[in-house]
Amino acid sequence: MKRNNSDDIQIRELLDKSLPQAPRNDWFVKKTLNRLPQKQGNTISIIEIAGYVIAILAIIAIEGNIIYNVTTTGILTLNDIVWIVSLNVALLSIIISIFSPQLRNIFQ
Repeated sequence: MKRNNSDDIQIRELLDKSLPQAPRNDWFVKKTLNRLPQKQGNTISIIEIAGYVIAILAIIAIEGNIIYNVTTTGILTLNDIVWIVSLNVALLSIIISIFSPQLRNIFQ
């Protein structure tokens, strides 16, 4: 049997005033949302940063080697152009993947 006394009512009112309200969500009721853990932002871990740095340095080293070979031999082949273009596309995709979480947060 549930018994409501004045202390319980006062505590409930105090908690209702001081706690933040859960955001509206069609999938969960308010009581469930209050029990869910706080939503974490999209952060990049140290392992991801190290992977990005290694990939960027590898791309720069390979492009530098190709450009060095072209300048020393004086011969630019179609294969060199394809490599440089594909490496620049890979570099651009890495840069986009680094900054996409920040851009997503800006435009939301």
